[in-house]
Amino acid sequence: MRNEFGAKSLLLWVLLLSLTLIPFIGTMNDLMAKIAALIGLDDFIETNISPQMAVMAAALLTYVFGVEATALGPSIYLVEHQLPYRLILDWNCVGWQSLLLLLVSLVTGLQGDHSRLSRWKCILLGLLSVALLNLLRVSLDALILEAYGPTIAIAFHDYATLPLTFLWLASFWYISTKYILTPRGSEEAINPRALIDFLLGRRTLSAATMAIILLGTFLGGLTLLTMKVGADYDPTKLSFEWYPNAVEVCGITTNRVMTHPDYTDLNYTPSYADSYTGGFGWREAWAFYLYGPLVEDYTISGKANYTLWLHIEDDIPGTTIIWTNIRFKIYDVNEDGDLTHIHTDGPYRIKLVENRPTKYEYEGDTISTYTFEEGHTIKLGVEIYVAPHIDYILEYDSETRHSYLELPGIVVEENVVALMGMAPLLPWLTKALSRGRRGDEED
Repeated sequence: MRNEFGAKSLLLWVLLLSLTLIPFIGTMNDLMAKIAALIGLDDFIETNISPQMAVMAAALLTYVFGVEATALGPSIYLVEHQLPYRLILDWNCVGWQSLLLLLVSLVTGLQGDHSRLSRWKCILLGLLSVALLNLLRVSLDALILEAYGPTIAIAFHDYATLPLTFLWLASFWYISTKYILTPRGSEEAINPRALIDFLLGRRTLSAATMAIILLGTFLGGLTLLTMKVGADYDPTKLSFEWYPNAVEVCGITTNRVMTHPDYTDLNYTPSYADSYTGGFGWREAWAFYLYGPLVEDYTISGKANYTLWLHIEDDIPGTTIIWTNIRFKIYDVNEDGDLTHIHTDGPYRIKLVENRPTKYEYEGDTISTYTFEEGHTIKLGVEIYVAPHIDYILEYDSETRHSYLELPGIVVEENVVALMGMAPLLPWLTKALSRGRRGDEED
């Protein structure tokens, strides 16, 4: 009787099981992340792996997929947009979970009477393929983000990563069981004579060896290209600048603008001290506009970061420190100057010191996905709960006191730890599949 359990059945089984596990992904991933953080894995990855992976993914996007990208630290920037999209690879995003899945499956899959050389080939091919898998996973997220915006990219990431990872692991073990792992004594060891015969064309290399060479060469070449895609600055950092001659932005005349790093012109010293005085209660002390309308639609999603240098001056004797509140509002400004409020961060409690400029940094809450249309611009309103007789001073437009808005980025995570219990079963399953296929051929 013909065995009906073939590769198509395996693929269907993988997809159905992956979809079944989706409800458990978040809980298991959080648990594994906490365990990893307890042993210090997070600091190690953030320092040694995330930046290297970001620059390799940027090189892959630029030189393989033709999408101009750059990298700074653990972030990838798609610089084809006037305001670049940013993907953040924090420590839990680099794919250590996939590597752990591979190692767990290797423990069971390499048991048995296999030759030493075939085992090493299996291990090396697994390590190279998991590196390529994670680079492709991040690159696919970036390509979808660039083409369709954050909503589709996040949906793809949340619902496609798991089945893709499981499919890779199942395919790896199917290939390893059927074509790589051989019985002990059935494969000739690598020696100088065999290498000479290969160079002279007297013998050929196995498909597994060729795959290892090709993957290793590709990843090595990609590593060399990383030197060309590193950024010297954060492309989403919009600097606050003061223009002595007022400019018009979407029908609004202003001296305060936000400029993209490509157009930023910060003074060496001194900074511009922008004072606000008057009233009581919440006041918009400063408003900055992105200089120049957007040349294409821009979708914002994630968390914004704010960096400001602030202090006070007052005419009340003995007052040197005050406590107050600050908040930030982001607006969409259309071609006619009409405002649409998009998001508010804060209020945040803040201590201001007289005549002592201090750097304050805030991370905002998650912004609901919103698209600024071509021809519109972005306004940032900085509001303070003010008191009478006090001057609130914001310093900016200087390299030494650099105040700016950092646009939010998409965090690319990997949620595949729900597969941990299934990883040891895949080698056994693919062995059964291979035996079934051989039985079909004998019939």
